[in-house]
Amino acid sequence: VKTGGCSTLSHSDMSLPWLLLALVLAATLPAASAVACPPLIIPHGNTTCDELPSIEVDDVCIVICEDGYVPANDGDQFLQCLDTGEYSAAPHSCVLITTTSTTTTTSTTTTSTVTESPKTTSTTST
Repeated sequence: VKTGGCSTLSHSDMSLPWLLLALVLAATLPAASAVACPPLIIPHGNTTCDELPSIEVDDVCIVICEDGYVPANDGDQFLQCLDTGEYSAAPHSCVLITTTSTTTTTSTTTTSTVTESPKTTSTTST
């Protein structure tokens, strides 16, 4: 069938082998499946992905520790969801900030020097 300068094919123009091949290929191609990573659970912390309905491939989650906690050096702060459904690294944990108090004692010695002025005597004669 010709229309204008373009040609189109109708079912009668397609040969049966090509049609069967197209059907077989369509049936054997894997269906697109949505891969998602599980939510991250960080004790004393959260991530930028906590509010997402799901964490999809290539999403990057940033681990943020609660007030009073700091990241431990046992993992990564930036985690990317991979097409395997796993993260690019293990998340770091959040540890309590510990402070040590140091008491410094300073002693000050003050020395005063008193200098007496020479006494003058006056005599009166009568």
